[in-house]
This record gives sequence, C-alpha cells and structure tokens, in this order.
Amino acid sequence: MTALRRYVAALGLLLVPLVARADQGWGQTYTLPNGLRVILDPDKRFPTVTVFVRYHVGARQEPVGRSGMAHLLEHLTFKVPRPASQGGTYASQFTISSRNGSTYYENTDYYTTAPSGDLEYALWTERWRMGINLGFVAESDRQQELNVVKNERRERLEIQPYRAGEHKLWSELFPADHPFHEEVIGSMADMNAITLAEAKDFYSKHYGPANATLAVVGDFDPEAAREIIAGYYATMTGTPAPSARPVTPRSLDKEIVIRHDELYGRNPRLHIAWHAPAKYSPEHAAGEVAARMLGGTDASRLAMGVPEASLVAAYQESLLAGSVFHVIVEPRAGVSPETLLKRVDFAIDVLRTHPPSIQQVDVAVRRILRERFLIMEDSLAKARFLVDVTTGAPNAGDPMAYERQRFAGVLPEDVQRFVTKHLVADRRVVLFYTPGGGR
Repeated sequence: MTALRRYVAALGLLLVPLVARADQGWGQTYTLPNGLRVILDPDKRFPTVTVFVRYHVGARQEPVGRSGMAHLLEHLTFKVPRPASQGGTYASQFTISSRNGSTYYENTDYYTTAPSGDLEYALWTERWRMGINLGFVAESDRQQELNVVKNERRERLEIQPYRAGEHKLWSELFPADHPFHEEVIGSMADMNAITLAEAKDFYSKHYGPANATLAVVGDFDPEAAREIIAGYYATMTGTPAPSARPVTPRSLDKEIVIRHDELYGRNPRLHIAWHAPAKYSPEHAAGEVAARMLGGTDASRLAMGVPEASLVAAYQESLLAGSVFHVIVEPRAGVSPETLLKRVDFAIDVLRTHPPSIQQVDVAVRRILRERFLIMEDSLAKARFLVDVTTGAPNAGDPMAYERQRFAGVLPEDVQRFVTKHLVADRRVVLFYTPGGGR
C-alpha cells in the first residue's frame, strides 16, 4: 500500500466515530408483493414522524410536447376531496406539522410530517394519494391549477433575477429532443396543450406502488408501522410503470457563448456549465469534491484566485441521467465578465496541471460529509436522503456508510482526472449577463 493510500485508509478510520453516530437510526428496507419499496428508519431524536413517498417519475417521462405534465399532476392531486380517514378524523389534519409535494426531472415527492402519535394518519394520507381517483378532478380544476402553475412559471422563471438566462443556458446544454430540454414547470404552450384525459392517463401509468418508494423516518414503532403499511398499501395492485424516455449521455463538441440582456438582476454575471457524470457513477464523487475545492468555501480556489469577483460559486447539479457542473461569478465594479472568464480558466487550469494535495481533498471531503451528517438532524431531509441513495445508488446498503465510503475514496488524481476530462473549454456553455436589458 502506497503512503497516499495509507493516508486515505487512515482518513476512513478517523471518520468512523462520526459516521457511527449518524447511523444509529438506520433501520430496514423491504418490498411489498405489489412492488412498493419501503424504508423504515426509527429515530427517537425526533418528536415527529415523516412519511415520505417518491414516485420515480418526473419531467423525463413526459410525452414530447407535454412538458409540465408531472408538475401539473402534483397540483391536481391536492384538488381531490379527501374521504374520512380510517386512522383519524379531519381534526388530525390540524396536527400536521407540514405537508407538500415537489417535482423534478426524475422524481415526484410528497411528504407528511406529523406528531408521532399520528403515524397512522400520516401513512393513510399518502396511501390515499397513491390510490387517488382522478375521476373527481373536473375540467374546472385543471384550468384553475393550470393558471396557478403558469403564474409560478412567471414568478420563478420569467421575472426572477437571472433565471431567464439560466433557462437559455440549460436549453443549450440539452437539445429540443432531450427530456431535460424544457424547465420542469413546463413551457406555456405545452401546459396549455395538456388535456385532462392525458393527465389522468399519465397518472394511472406512473403513480402506482410498483413505481414508488415509501420512507418512514422519526419517532415510531417499526412493527406498528409494518402492520399499518400492510393494511393500507399491500392490498393495492401494482403494475410496472412504462420505461422512461431513453437518455443518451450528452457532450458538447464546441463552446457555446450566450449574451443575455438581464432585466431583473442588478449585477453583471458570468455563468459557465459543463456536462458531468451521472449521480452515483464512479466519477461523480470526484466532481463533488472538485466543485467544493473550486467554489464551495470562503477559501476556495475561485474565492482566492479571482479577487476581481464579488461572488463565486461552484456546484454539481446531480441527476441519474447525467449531471451538470456549474461555475457562477460576479465581477466587482469596473471589472468585465470577460476578465473573470480568463481568471476562472486559469484557476481550473492550475487544478488540471497540478493535482491538489491529499490534505486539500481531505478538507473538501469532510465538508461534504458534514453536510450529510447535518441532513440527519431533520426527519424530512433524512427521509429524502435515504430514498435518494437506496433507490439511486447500486448496491448502496447503509446509505450513510455508502456516502462515507465513496467520498473517502476520492484521491487527488481523481479530482485532476475529472477536471481534465470534463471541465474543458471547448465543451461548455458560457453565459454573460448584462444588467439593464436595454431599458
């Protein structure tokens, strides 16, 4: 064993006590006959219990010309009137700490967080959603929620500072025939084209138990949860969901430059993006470490190496079908974004030609793992993390131990290899924001 790998092994041993504390609540997983995957994670630190359901469907599965359908359905599921529950009355709803849903490119999530004594009600309310009868949804409901969603697009994309430019950048990364081309919320034209019959058909195909994962995290009795889940969920019929639209890994063959007149942001900005390896792939962890080293701390390479910048950020947007590596910088007064681009290129070139020290990698890895440990302090965040790893990573086993292992195994040459292979000048999108927009 080389001295370097001995150091990495020692790093793993040093992390063991912290990981052990974070894993004390890890419980068990099993699958119902209908295909529903279940994660039970009792954790007595929480005074509440979170029931989290992920449907493995999002914008990626939408038919061509119907972007925004998954997000619209997320809204419509809240429109169906709830019957009286078997696990409580409507009074139980007033004890719910939080309840919501979210949609992304590859998944749709729903959750209910409630006091521990309302475990059955929380499980029932998400079971109700899984077996929802969209026959109760009328055309007036579709139109009402469509107006809500269209207003969300205006607020979150069209008038939010810098978001219109980001949309241009994203559309250049993913061509029109790619399922990631459009925003998750959908285009106005596509949303208007979605019929109620199409939405109901999409729901019936993708939102059943065979295409879902249920996680229960918090203060609860796992045996009692198993019994309730068996009563509510095991009786549902499960049919496999249709295959997702195939996604070919993307790689640009030239640099694409966008100059965007920014209407709402007040400062000039430079945004650079590259295609990166898929989440949980062998190279993914090295990309996370590279992002942390470039712009993830106050003493990062961009923060220290680009003094002309007033803001620096680097992060990897992780997706199972292929990630995106972002660098964002804003210039100080009197500095052009073009000057910043040269500085950023230089900082990346240094990382490409001179591998970081093992100590620098150590700092980045510890910061990443620290964030994973902090996730364990919130039942909803913990449930989402457990589902992410157990359904996305191959043979993950214990989710936190898996994360510790893959990040502690990142070596300096892995970071250098990632930067050399993926952060290439002729395979990126460069976006220059000019504030004012000609006003």
